[in-house]
Parts: sequence; structure tokens; C-alpha cells
Amino acid sequence: MISKQDLRGYFITGSDTGVGKTWIGCQLLPQLKQKYASVKVRKPVESGCEIRHGQLYPADGDALFHANDQRESLELVTAYRYRAAVAPDRAARLENQSITLPQLQQAVTTNLQPEDIVMVEGAGGFYSPLAEDGLNADLAKLLGLDVIIIVDDRLGAINQALLTIGAVEGQGLHVH
Repeated sequence: MISKQDLRGYFITGSDTGVGKTWIGCQLLPQLKQKYASVKVRKPVESGCEIRHGQLYPADGDALFHANDQRESLELVTAYRYRAAVAPDRAARLENQSITLPQLQQAVTTNLQPEDIVMVEGAGGFYSPLAEDGLNADLAKLLGLDVIIIVDDRLGAINQALLTIGAVEGQGLHVH
């Protein structure tokens, strides 16, 4: 596994769920691929997956997978998938499973090399539950990546943006 000090890239989070993290991530990938020789994407856990061809299909993970020219398998991009459209920790419990931060960290770092840039998309907002032992904030801190915050352009957006910036900086992380 690649060490935290060798990990380079970005953690995409939102001020809320459904604010466009995946869409923005897909738009950023061409720029990252122009700037860096090796870019990899991860959406380590996704809930609300439909069943397609007898398997759970991660729509967000698939969008990132295709936006990154299918450079790695969809299984590497989105290692953990759950059916229920609730926070991933709860979705896992509904399927009699559990998901932990170390599992998600492993899912992010699998098959990464020190020269890789990784773009990781969280699930929901920065303080949304992600695993039985932590939030998106905890995974971002564990990975130590610069954070890109996505905020939907709607009433209350300035407040949400400032609160999320404060939360990210309060974790000792850099807002990119």
C-alpha cells in the first residue's frame, strides 16, 4: 500500500448530497490528465446502486471510470457498493455488512504508485457518515489530500460554502 506521505491528489466533497460532485469530477479529469502523466480515480464507496446484469451498478463510479478513459477496472474505482440510497455505513448495515475507514483507505490506495495523482470522491457532504467508524471528513484527513468543495448554486449556498470551508480547514486540510 502506498504511504500517506506519497499520496498526491484531491478529495472531492460537497456542502451536501446531490450537489454535483461527480459531474465536476468528470469535468476536472481532462485538465488533470493534461497536467499529470498518471491520474487515477476512486469513488471507494457508493450507495443507492441499481442492479444491472445481476450486479450492483455504481452510476457515479461508472461516470468517473469512463471520464478517466477506463484506465482501471470499475472494481478498483468503486470497490464497495450498496443498494439502499442512504449513507454508506447504514446501507452496509442493511445488507448485514460493515464498512470501515481502513477498508476505504485500502480501496483508495490499491494499485496506486507514488507517481500517480488520485482524485477521490466522497459520498454526501463533508460531515456525512461514510463508515461505521467515521465520516467523509475522517477519510479526507486519513488520506491527507487537498480538498475540493462542491456547492450547489442555490439559496443558502454562501453559508454552506463557508461552513464547509471552515470544517475542512478545522481538520487541518487544505482547500484547493
